[in-house]
Amino acid sequence: MVVIMLKAKHGKTNRFQIRWMRSESLNMNQLDLDGYFVQRGIAEFSIEVKTILSRIAEDIETERSKGKVHPGIGDGVTDDINLIPSKSNGSCHQVLVGICYDKDNLEERIRECLDHVAINCSGINKEIFFLTTQWNSGVVNKFNGYIEALRKNGLLINLIYVTSKGFVLMPV
Repeated sequence: MVVIMLKAKHGKTNRFQIRWMRSESLNMNQLDLDGYFVQRGIAEFSIEVKTILSRIAEDIETERSKGKVHPGIGDGVTDDINLIPSKSNGSCHQVLVGICYDKDNLEERIRECLDHVAINCSGINKEIFFLTTQWNSGVVNKFNGYIEALRKNGLLINLIYVTSKGFVLMPV
């Protein structure tokens, strides 16, 4: 059981529990999040994002997240999303998922994701899910202008801090 803490705009923190489901036939883990969330964005995560979140949670549990993101994290779910880092460069999709683990360079990974949506897939990517096991507000704040400019162009940006206790949608 994983506990998720979400802080709403009004400042109240809500605690949620999620159930894990293991699907051997698909050889992937996925989070059963439906029915547990009321916050827009969380309830509407695609199955690809839920699957990657599940894999990150598993990597945290096994302490694999203390290193760098492994290239196979997106196996089987990258047909309909862009993923950074990835084994290959595919075509552009509406959703980009960027992942950053403890030993990855947070600043470089954020820049890589923002540049991807602004340059490589401009006008095609509509939403970013940046999932990270490390958080540094000083680093993130360096990108406030870049993030604001992308948002003005209609891009939805979700920076999500993932820990052993759950995940939090960070305000940026």
